[in-house]
Amino acid sequence: NAVMITQFVSVLMERTTRALADLNDGAGLVLLGNYQKYIIKATLAPQEFVQPLFIQTGWGEVAFFPFNSVNDPGLMANEGRIGRAQYDQLNAVLADGSRATKIRNAVRVALLHHHPISAPQSQDAALNRAYDWMKDGPLFLQLLNQSDFHFILHGHQHEPFSCRVDYGGGSRHQTQILAAGSATQGEKSTDASSFNVLDLLTPFEARFQRFDYSATGFGRTPTVDQILPVRSLKDVRVDQDDRPESVEDWAMRALVTGTYRGTYDLDAEIEYKEFDYRVEVTSDQLYKGIYRRHGTVDGENGSDGLVYVISGSPANTTPALKLSGLDNLTNTELYPRILFETNNCKVVRVMMPLHMRMGVAFDVTLTFQWQASAEEPNDFDGINLMPFARAIKRLKYCARLPWRPMQARVIAYGIEDSTPDLINEQLVSVSASTTSPEFEYSFEINDPKPMAYLISFRPCR
Repeated sequence: NAVMITQFVSVLMERTTRALADLNDGAGLVLLGNYQKYIIKATLAPQEFVQPLFIQTGWGEVAFFPFNSVNDPGLMANEGRIGRAQYDQLNAVLADGSRATKIRNAVRVALLHHHPISAPQSQDAALNRAYDWMKDGPLFLQLLNQSDFHFILHGHQHEPFSCRVDYGGGSRHQTQILAAGSATQGEKSTDASSFNVLDLLTPFEARFQRFDYSATGFGRTPTVDQILPVRSLKDVRVDQDDRPESVEDWAMRALVTGTYRGTYDLDAEIEYKEFDYRVEVTSDQLYKGIYRRHGTVDGENGSDGLVYVISGSPANTTPALKLSGLDNLTNTELYPRILFETNNCKVVRVMMPLHMRMGVAFDVTLTFQWQASAEEPNDFDGINLMPFARAIKRLKYCARLPWRPMQARVIAYGIEDSTPDLINEQLVSVSASTTSPEFEYSFEINDPKPMAYLISFRPCR
């Protein structure tokens, strides 16, 4: 019997050693093999915990900080722990002068397995709390909140929830905690059988959705579909920080802030080839806009029309905008429909007479006007390309003005402002009259980045 036990232990140890070797290199295990193939080899896996992985979005960078929460020296690793070593690493990373600006400007996301705070709906008994609550969860949350982290993403508990924490102590904003359920739990629990989707739409807004499992598969949960704040709008400054805030600062804040989450869905099926803006500003501060778009439908769901977001100041009513639409391919009048509106923003959908299927080309124009005033003049314009799901091939802009601009300029704004590469930029006189001169300022941008563009054409005073 002793010999048999010795042989059994020997075989067991041999198989365990072989299994651990397979676990390390992903051999023989489909899921780990896929992880190794698509994540590690694509350099998306963390080479080292706590070290940030930067992803470029077009409007700026997102910094993912992976933490190892399976880090308990005891036998009960189920509860999770970050530990002093990783805190020291994080403090060293944040204090690194060579990366300080890069990290400060990025949207910061922490990734870990365990839940630093329990789900509010969880009725945990004292025994569960003893082995299922993260040992240093509150300390972890406090450190990340005071280090201006925007999101913490985790799983482990199989109970989806979201909340915000703010420990004060110098933090500039609340930190969002987004807990995932379990995408592989099946029909055991409707709430737990789910996964989350977080879309970083802009540096200032993210869309958070949950997909729950049912007999027909995973589907979007309408009650968990919300726009979350990311960076503070106080960070939006067109002029230098040490100067008083200007109307352009206020306008840019309004431009980068969405007010209707459905807007982000409605254009998801569209491939835009060109945006063409034709603008006229009159001497009495009336803004006349002719916004033309053409491209093709590229999504399987098709489209019923194009969505435009119009904003301005001072407040204008919808009837005063005199909205009209045109199908340039058939020279047919189209009918704009208001999807959402506030005093300073209108979300408009130009409806097509027939549902456009995948592959269908379109060329649509929306015409409107917006009355401004001497106190809030039309001496600048704004275009926000951040929310569009697909890249736009070309942006064309032309403004007809009753004055010579003091300094025509274009600013591209994302996390930071920059000067875009303009082609065919020109400022020309289009009137020989000295009593009522008129000028045109125009430019084009090929492959514009998904940023907000502020066009300034203040008059010489």
